[in-house]
Amino acid sequence: MVLMLGGCTRAETYRADAESAVVSGEFDEAERVLREGLERHPEDIELLIAAGEFYLRPFPEERYKPRLALHYAMRADRDADNNDPRAAGLLVRAWRANGGSEMGDRLVQEGLHQLGHPDQRAPKRLQIADPDLLAPTSANLREQKRREGLADQEPCGSGLSFVDGAMWPLPDGTQADLAPFCAERSARTGTCAARGLRACTPDEGAVLCGPMLSVVGRHPACVDPTVGRCCAAPLVSARATP
Repeated sequence: MVLMLGGCTRAETYRADAESAVVSGEFDEAERVLREGLERHPEDIELLIAAGEFYLRPFPEERYKPRLALHYAMRADRDADNNDPRAAGLLVRAWRANGGSEMGDRLVQEGLHQLGHPDQRAPKRLQIADPDLLAPTSANLREQKRREGLADQEPCGSGLSFVDGAMWPLPDGTQADLAPFCAERSARTGTCAARGLRACTPDEGAVLCGPMLSVVGRHPACVDPTVGRCCAAPLVSARATP
């Protein structure tokens, strides 16, 4: 259990208690401790780095907030006078997680310089990186490039199934003329919008739980109508005719 924190608690104690809460899976408590710690020690570089790292964690999904991580990374790098490799590394990872940032470009250039990265003179604005590819290593950059290439070949991204446009039969005996769309195969925490998706329409849900059930699998929404299901338009390049 995390100890109660007094009015004169040191920054080191906040960091240790937050880390302990994360290890125990008490993410709400870890977030509370970090916020309280930064209220009392707003310029502590270690606390700022810890907060940035917390919001770059891909699990649990609702805690992954790359824009907030970029905020803390920029503060850490600024308070370190652009002279801390850990803050610089966090800044670059958060910048990549956000797909670049107008306000962060100059600071990122300085961070890349500290890391000796070949892009230090002119940082390349990349697409938003997957959480497991944020470290700007050569291997991760190659893997991101490979995934971006696959995105041009596949109608939907990872974890989504493609449903072709057609006149689909519905359970009530009617039909629905649907455009092509992508649908998540399993339930996930957080809102659809947080993942760049939208809520499936009732007709899409009926098709997914009806004629497409054997393809996409049974989703909790097929059993409990109160469970949300996320859909999206296919990628622009999908099924494009030459």
